[in-house]
Amino acid sequence: MQGQCVAETRDRMTTAIAASSEGQARTRDQIKFASLIMAIGDPREAAAVGTQALDLAAPMRSGRVIHGLRDLRRLTQPHAHLTEVADLRDRIRTVVAA
Repeated sequence: MQGQCVAETRDRMTTAIAASSEGQARTRDQIKFASLIMAIGDPREAAAVGTQALDLAAPMRSGRVIHGLRDLRRLTQPHAHLTEVADLRDRIRTVVAA
């Protein structure tokens, strides 16, 4: 997340998400991917990936999924002024509170 091996990490995570079946593991991977993208400074792309993850995560009550969402929300703070990120933050808050 500090600029080292970012391209390789993105490729590996994209491959892992595509190969995983539906469910909690895929959702967690997608949340982690959104967090990585947010951390490396592409908030609009991260918001799009995070929104897709939320569509999968909304009905889940996994503690690990909720923890991942909280971490993603924390990483969105510096970009909260962007509409896409603000919308993501609101959706995360709603899902985590439910």
